Amino acid sequence: MILEGGRRGRPKMLFFFLFLSFWGHVWVEC
Repeated sequence: MILEGGRRGRPKMLFFFLFLSFWGHVWVEC
């Protein structure tokens, strides 16, 4: 899924990583 698109998949992976980091921060705060 994320690997699909080649170059287009790279920005998506970065966005996913950012989302994970944000979710982790919220989880720690809760």
